[in-house]
Amino acid sequence: MSFRVRDTATDRFMWSRLYLERTPVPGKTFGSMLIETGPDGSPDHLLLPAGQYEISVEFYDCKAADYFTASPPREAFTVESGQRITEDITVDVRLIKPMKTHSNPRGKPCRP
Repeated sequence: MSFRVRDTATDRFMWSRLYLERTPVPGKTFGSMLIETGPDGSPDHLLLPAGQYEISVEFYDCKAADYFTASPPREAFTVESGQRITEDITVDVRLIKPMKTHSNPRGKPCRP
């Protein structure tokens, strides 16, 4: 499994921290994890067991500042046994509502 995040505002792949969780199955408990794409937007690679998952963009870089998402963009996907997948998540950073943070005290959206 390979993950990248593409920003439509700049038409580039970007650094982001992603939250990955497996969709609940009755009678089973699964963990979750945070993963990152590379500083240049290069993909992160994982080996995942077959199942249904949801991934969300939790943090991202915009003009050398980290933005934390208030309402993370989410995508669901399914992994079949033995399948190799490249998941490209497409976002528009201008439309993501960020949280107020030290690097973004007013919680303004990114303007690339």
